[in-house]
Amino acid sequence: MAGSKLFNSLMHAAEGQNARVLLVGDTRKLGSVEAGRAFAQLQENVKTFRLETILRQQNSQLRDAVESAYAGRAAEALQNISAQGGVIQISNPGGDRLAGLEQRAQAISSAFLALPPAEREGTIVIAPGLDDRQTINSMIRQGLVSEGTVHEQGFQATALNRQNLTKSQIRSSRSYQPGNVVRFSRTYAKHGVTKGSYWTVTRVDGKSVLLSRGELTLAWQPSKMSKVEVYQGVNREVAQGDKIVFTRNAPHDAIVNGETARVNSIDPKNGQAAVTLKNGQTIDVNLAHFKHWNHCYAVTTHQAQGSTADRALIHAESHRPILTNQKSFYVAISRAKNAVQVFTDNLGKLSEGLHLRSGEKEIALEVRRRLDSPDENIDHRRSEERPIRPRQERATAADPQGGRGSEAGRSSGRGAESGRSGGPSGAPGGRSGGRGSGSGPGGGAGGGGSRGR
Repeated sequence: MAGSKLFNSLMHAAEGQNARVLLVGDTRKLGSVEAGRAFAQLQENVKTFRLETILRQQNSQLRDAVESAYAGRAAEALQNISAQGGVIQISNPGGDRLAGLEQRAQAISSAFLALPPAEREGTIVIAPGLDDRQTINSMIRQGLVSEGTVHEQGFQATALNRQNLTKSQIRSSRSYQPGNVVRFSRTYAKHGVTKGSYWTVTRVDGKSVLLSRGELTLAWQPSKMSKVEVYQGVNREVAQGDKIVFTRNAPHDAIVNGETARVNSIDPKNGQAAVTLKNGQTIDVNLAHFKHWNHCYAVTTHQAQGSTADRALIHAESHRPILTNQKSFYVAISRAKNAVQVFTDNLGKLSEGLHLRSGEKEIALEVRRRLDSPDENIDHRRSEERPIRPRQERATAADPQGGRGSEAGRSSGRGAESGRSGGPSGAPGGRSGGRGSGSGPGGGAGGGGSRGR
């Protein structure tokens, strides 16, 4: 999931240390949020090694569905799952999407809560969008409170949800509204702003955004001071028994972005909590001061990438072209070892959308070639509207379902690795100093030329 800029930095750092880089990943998974498809581009010019056997899926029918999704036949995979009774269709009543979402969230919550506690731990709930994840999180949490797994009385916190603004949006004052929280990523000494400080938007005045921090105020011009992160505060209760996920690093507290934790105890007055991390370590954290966390009963597809579970409960709405496509569906169903259930509003439209929408992102070079082409017969549609074509003739790809998309050392079946010795690189296809690359469909790759486990 590394964009071109980050990949370029990695290659230059490796060159400076005369280091060898081994790249492991899966080009069929979700790409980077940042621009570029560096890992896939590299494999077009570098020898690539495949690990060909899927080990994650223990159910042969589910394995066949994952194989189909990997090959770009996501609609066929969906039909296979449906034939086994794995699709639950709950339509939007009268076209009311919010009412339909509530009903599907309730169905997902009921399916999760019907499982014994041990099986819940081996179940992943995937909701592609932030809104449906929040709704499902809330439904499941209500059920856990009702059964006593999560304590009824907790701490009423204000957590921070990141606003995913583009660089151009960050630089525009029109992107802000009162109540937004701005975190500065660098120091602007001239303006009395320190790196890591949080300010609240009080008013927007033309090109300036008025910020406050305690008794301090600042007339901020985002076009000139754009190294920031933007958040929105949300009210969120947390209690003993809750499962949470941290959404930002806090090195001094041993907190890493994406780390999950179980709340052992929490002071309902000041938010001081003791939590146990997934690795078993228990730490103290004040959830009134550290606001970067969320409940973790459902996760987005991006968050699920790299996870393994016995069972997956997947919310897949037919009308969300950006979030529901071949790549996201492949990632979602390949998380599970034994069973998958898909909850959708319309099976037919979902199948049609999966057939048409690859989820592949275009890069600048492709756009340039497409626009410059004089051939009127060339298909000029965006790549997101074209299905992925199987690329069996090319020895490229990666770890279709094993470890994290570009991380060495994990495996559970097919996977990929790319090795590169010393040679610098400004981008894929840059200078070389001995390259090797590898990949394949399936379930992960052992890093550094390893065999799939």
